[in-house]
Amino acid sequence: TGYVELQETNNLYLGTAGVPRLTIEGGGEVGIGTTSPGQELHVQGDQYISGQLGVGSGVLNPTSQVDIAGAGSSQLRLRIPFTPSGTGDPSGNSGDIAWDNDYFYVKTGAGWKRAALSTF
Repeated sequence: TGYVELQETNNLYLGTAGVPRLTIEGGGEVGIGTTSPGQELHVQGDQYISGQLGVGSGVLNPTSQVDIAGAGSSQLRLRIPFTPSGTGDPSGNSGDIAWDNDYFYVKTGAGWKRAALSTF
């Protein structure tokens, strides 16, 4: 069964099966899958987005599946490096990208491909 709960802290919880699923905190932060959102919108768990995703203040009408508008060096960040063991490394799926200190990697239908990085 579903429920709605308003606490003295002015937090609103919507839940099902006795578990909070959506939280709206008194300060306006919204959490999906978390009861303590750390940002204006905090989604905990896997997500599926059907359609286009615009990220950044200048992307009200995305023109590709993922459309990112950052400033300067704040465009896209891959935080954790990964080095495939070779072209035939089974890790990843076609279209995945990775990096390490020496190469940028792309997983294709024929396996991992790499491009060397150099200073400029």
